[in-house]
Amino acid sequence: MLSSRFQLIQVDTVAEAKAMLQSNAVDMIILDISLSGKLDGLNLAEYIRQEKKDSRLPILAVTAHTSTVDEEKTFHAGCNRFLPKPFTQEKLLASIDELAEAKS
Repeated sequence: MLSSRFQLIQVDTVAEAKAMLQSNAVDMIILDISLSGKLDGLNLAEYIRQEKKDSRLPILAVTAHTSTVDEEKTFHAGCNRFLPKPFTQEKLLASIDELAEAKS
């Protein structure tokens, strides 16, 4: 679905994501909060915002954790948008388009 419109890089852990960010320029991150390993997607968002000091990189958080508290945590960690699962392809693409437009 996304690969027809975008070049994608998929990682499974925060460590893999950090390594990928060191060697690739990316335009946006679609971040599942429940990444494998000790650290989760919120840790990665915090790393991007605080350690990499990258405030312009759009981060779209997707998660099955859908409470208001979970949503607040994603924004506090530095995510720009919260998209609860399950979601439709149209909703995902609309969120991506809105974040891309806001960045430009």
